[in-house]
Amino acid sequence: LNKKDLPAHDEKTLLAAFANPEVRARGKQVFQSKCVSCHGAQGEGGIGPNLTDEYWLHGAKPLEIAKVVDEGVLDKGMPGWKAMMS
Repeated sequence: LNKKDLPAHDEKTLLAAFANPEVRARGKQVFQSKCVSCHGAQGEGGIGPNLTDEYWLHGAKPLEIAKVVDEGVLDKGMPGWKAMMS
């Protein structure tokens, strides 16, 4: 995927991207390479919080999740990935 293939950050395009198997497969690869060490292979948590339960610290809506991934939560050790990934 190229940067032009990635969705803008609005809820409609984020949900459309999630429905796209190619984008989801790439997202899975990114999660496995960047996120598993803190959030676990199944998102079950560890160093970082559980991503599979109903208790999301910073919101569970698509735009809230995108903001956390982009900007991080530095006081909790979560880097912002926007500058590090296309």
